[in-house]
Amino acid sequence: MKAYLLVAISLVFFTISETFSKLWANDPRWWLAALVVFFYSLIALTWLPALRAHNNISTIGTIWNMGAVLLTVLIGAAFHEEVSTRQWIGIALAFVACILVS
Repeated sequence: MKAYLLVAISLVFFTISETFSKLWANDPRWWLAALVVFFYSLIALTWLPALRAHNNISTIGTIWNMGAVLLTVLIGAAFHEEVSTRQWIGIALAFVACILVS
């Protein structure tokens, strides 16, 4: 249970990092880049204990990656990025691949 909570927290930091990354891409200011690096560091600080608690990277890593794919798409949608049908198919296949790998 502790591992899944840490993965969830890590994905919150991932969401914040990706949002600041997109903001930086639109307006490259140094402080946005600093926030990206800071929050990406927090991802590592929550990911490593999650991995240690679960000790099965194929399972816990797949859960994290599926969350990251979904959150990245949602962040893109929040910034009004369009996703084509072909891209949606690719996203669906990415989920299938994650499931098959775990």
